[in-house]
Amino acid sequence: MHRVTMHRTDGTFPGFNGLPLYYQCWREDDPRNASRNGQPKAKPKAIIALVHGLGGHSGFFKNIFHALAPQGYVLYALDLRGHGRSPGQRGYINRWDEFRQDIDCFISFATERELKLSHEMRGSSDDALNQPLPCVLMGHSLGGAISLDYAIRHPNTLAGVVAIAPALGVVGIPPLKMAIGKILSNVWPGFTLHTGINDGAASRDPAIISQYQSDPLRHTRGTARLATEFIATAHWIHDHADQLASPLLILQGTADQVSLPEGSDRFFQNVQFPDKTRYEYDGGYHDLHNDTIFGDVLDDLSHWLEGQISAATLPSACPISV
Repeated sequence: MHRVTMHRTDGTFPGFNGLPLYYQCWREDDPRNASRNGQPKAKPKAIIALVHGLGGHSGFFKNIFHALAPQGYVLYALDLRGHGRSPGQRGYINRWDEFRQDIDCFISFATERELKLSHEMRGSSDDALNQPLPCVLMGHSLGGAISLDYAIRHPNTLAGVVAIAPALGVVGIPPLKMAIGKILSNVWPGFTLHTGINDGAASRDPAIISQYQSDPLRHTRGTARLATEFIATAHWIHDHADQLASPLLILQGTADQVSLPEGSDRFFQNVQFPDKTRYEYDGGYHDLHNDTIFGDVLDDLSHWLEGQISAATLPSACPISV
């Protein structure tokens, strides 16, 4: 039986205004290693760009890394500003546009890095092999909202968008804390509150909850300005759902008490683009990719990705028309 070797690299890239944001990259093997017949490794199928949720970081996607990298995808995950190994006040942004610009920088960085690696491995003789890879943007929770906002505003840059339990306004943060954040946003934007979300709402796997609680990179803080920017963006996303022009996959647990199912269902119903899919998982919690049913979730994700990437005219960085 052939053993899959996983190759991981990490570092920083310049985000909006040059802020050095941390990223990690996973693929099946070191691209500089020749295949068994001595030829360069096959070109990856696509870039999967991953965006975590509030208080999380890029390390929360290990199950996704291990599921998709052996299938020929190259996965890039960043730590948002104010999260994980990236600098910035924990849970703070001044404007949502900082997230948008960071994602733009992130996708450009991953695309250019893969082009450079392809050129190094294959030379410049084959133009087809040196075209940009398709990019699928995938976000969880707050990262799902960031991804949907970006996809609506950048219809010609993505091969698809995946939202796992996207935070779309109907969330489990206590209303009083959201109200306090809204009041303080203009007078004390950096004021910090704990979100008040129960750790146990993330997953039904006790081992995952234990890992989260002992993770020094994880936090449970949000700021007044982030609260108001999030509320405004969630409203904007719902109001502009009919403008989404990229293939869409939403993965939602029915027992999610953080990003309630009605939020993603409302958005999905308002999307007019025909290539849209939404899966609900009975009893599923917020972190579906780390829940007890993660195997089923990742199977559905894999099948959807295969259909989208196979339907694309490769290599292409344009949205798929189905």
